[in-house]
Amino acid sequence: MIGTQNFELAPWQVEAVKAWEADDASGPYRGTLEIVTGGGKTMIALECAARAARQDPDLRLAVVVPTEALARQWQSALERYTTLTESEIGLLGAGLSDDFTTCRAIV
Repeated sequence: MIGTQNFELAPWQVEAVKAWEADDASGPYRGTLEIVTGGGKTMIALECAARAARQDPDLRLAVVVPTEALARQWQSALERYTTLTESEIGLLGAGLSDDFTTCRAIV
């Protein structure tokens, strides 16, 4: 299971997570975040992943980013702010080829 740790969302961020989680015409667990730089998009996304994992404990998480620097930032955030262990977080690209057979999350 993927859980979160070491942070708390602001009330408006919790509302964003609830909106993403809500079942609307397109279904639950959908949406796009439009938030200023430094607004906590990563933390919101981690909380969304944790809530989805409560519904599906076998959930696998794929994070797609355009640069190696962002991939490393996400890898660090997953290690620090989720209950995933370092060995459960893989990288695909930048010379690495981890996959979901050994990892719960792939960046």
